Amino acid sequence: MCEQLDESLSDSREAALHDYFERRCDAGQCESIELVSTTGCRAKVRVVERRFDAYGEELGLFRSDEGLEFSPLLERWRKRKVLDEKQLLGLPVH
Repeated sequence: MCEQLDESLSDSREAALHDYFERRCDAGQCESIELVSTTGCRAKVRVVERRFDAYGEELGLFRSDEGLEFSPLLERWRKRKVLDEKQLLGLPVH
């Protein structure tokens, strides 16, 4: 469906993606977030973030690739699924 939409939506998609980045990293735990690729209503982003357990102890630094989907009606991106996840630093999490 997104491939058939006019170009006027490309600006709203980009603005919505910027909003998603801000919401995704609003807690300040993200080291980085980057757009890997985008096709129509789908996008792939790579997030590097610090994670903590329920007691506030740092578990380490993680990198995850997330698949996003854009809703033209809501003009908003949402996470469809985690495509890949790796721990970069810290003790192994079981």
